[in-house]
Amino acid sequence: MMWSKYVKSISSMLYDKVKRLGVERTVTYYENDIEKILEEYPETVELANEVRKIREYSIKNNGYLLDKLVKKCMRLGVDVYIASTRDDAVKYIMDVVGVGKTVVKSKSMVSEELDLRRKLVDSGNDVWETDLGEFILQLADDYPMHIVTPSIHYSKERVAKLFTRYFKREFKPENVEEMVKYVSDFLRKKYFEAEYGVIGSNSVSVEEPASLLIHNEGNISMTYSTPENLIILTDILKLAPTIKDSIKIALVTSRYAGYRIAGYYDIIYYKALLNRGKNLHLVLLDGGRSKLIADKDFWEAGLCIKCGACMYACTIFQLVGGVFGGPFYPSGIGAIITSFTFGLEENIPSIYNCLLDGRCRVACPIDIDIPSMILKLRNRVVDYTRRSM
Repeated sequence: MMWSKYVKSISSMLYDKVKRLGVERTVTYYENDIEKILEEYPETVELANEVRKIREYSIKNNGYLLDKLVKKCMRLGVDVYIASTRDDAVKYIMDVVGVGKTVVKSKSMVSEELDLRRKLVDSGNDVWETDLGEFILQLADDYPMHIVTPSIHYSKERVAKLFTRYFKREFKPENVEEMVKYVSDFLRKKYFEAEYGVIGSNSVSVEEPASLLIHNEGNISMTYSTPENLIILTDILKLAPTIKDSIKIALVTSRYAGYRIAGYYDIIYYKALLNRGKNLHLVLLDGGRSKLIADKDFWEAGLCIKCGACMYACTIFQLVGGVFGGPFYPSGIGAIITSFTFGLEENIPSIYNCLLDGRCRVACPIDIDIPSMILKLRNRVVDYTRRSM
């Protein structure tokens, strides 16, 4: 069953010329840009080595940092919840939000993992993605193709048709600025109607409890500053000892995501939000991650900073995009993470789809050895199959 479903998804992507072209264009732009960025900012490579050390410390001391963060947040007055499972996280957020609310949310892979928007809508809430790429996917009822550039498989022609159908007015594909402005105006009203904002975190500082987020549209600033209630949803591996460490992680993440300097680096200091009267909830998802970093063969996958560089470099991703990998974290690193967060048996096709060509490791700013972990996963698949016979 899993193989037939996977083959169907792969085939659909291979034969969709428009989606394939979108992925190919994005990969080409990225390959050209990252070379220039690293030439202009050669210190980025050394900074990435430093981030590797920060991440290693954070992963090896995850329990200590998590406990410290929770205690500091509780003293501040932040409602903190560590969710063991995805269902736990969804239930907590649903209980907080209730029904009949307007919710605005920024792009968050953890929220995708929870399928949070759909579940909030199904329970009777009006929920809007504020990232343009995610907004496009919301209207199309689709899922992200990449963790940084989620709608790369949508051409401007498809977006124009989508907007024309939804907004009941004509949009021309050549007038991209008009489409962007219309969505921006539409969402501006939603920010001020919303009772709740939901954001993620690229990194969470422990010593000075704060979230650091990277974005280019300004939507995250509106999402956390406008509604009275804010939910910060992230995972337990995003912790960093200090603000300084978080800033270093953010800079390396944005550079290797293909941005010389991102439009915004927001440091959301929890105490400042509380002082402004914000009701603040911090939800930290485990969902198999503690098991991942406790495994001597796979703990290195926990170092991932989610820049997406390995995905652009991946030979299979270049052919079929985010269909390869996990359902929410594409490519080889996604296959590894998904094997712990969703289960090995659900991810076998992707584990065997990897070519083991090592392009991902070369692209990775912190030198995660993805191919060797894929090989070890295959060994575990064999053991799992034998036990199931």
